[in-house]
Amino acid sequence: MQAQEFVKNFIKLWGDKAPREIAALCAFDAHMLTVTGLWCEGRIEIEKALSSEMVGLFHQARIVLGRSHIRTLSSSAEVATQRLVVSGLVDAQGQDLGRVGAILTLVLSKSDEGYFQAVSVTFSPLSQ
Repeated sequence: MQAQEFVKNFIKLWGDKAPREIAALCAFDAHMLTVTGLWCEGRIEIEKALSSEMVGLFHQARIVLGRSHIRTLSSSAEVATQRLVVSGLVDAQGQDLGRVGAILTLVLSKSDEGYFQAVSVTFSPLSQ
């Protein structure tokens, strides 16, 4: 999977609320900072954190893609940034929280099998 395909697949899986599949896109020892500020180390923690977020704040969320950029660092490493808008956020009382701009930054490294995997993921809200 090429870097641009990786980003699109990551976003699709997030929209499908598929935390296990997202974690599988990551290296075994990858780390992630989620959009709610949870710090995760390794696939197991990544899956747990995303599972928690997806049944809470993001259970009705949708993503609209904005501008993206991929920078090749070497033949086996790339950094991808994807701007997006997240809508359908709902608080604990069921109130719609509107939409928020965010940026997803992925540090991708080719595995021994030759496909990209995320070694670092930062999913961060943008200030309005």
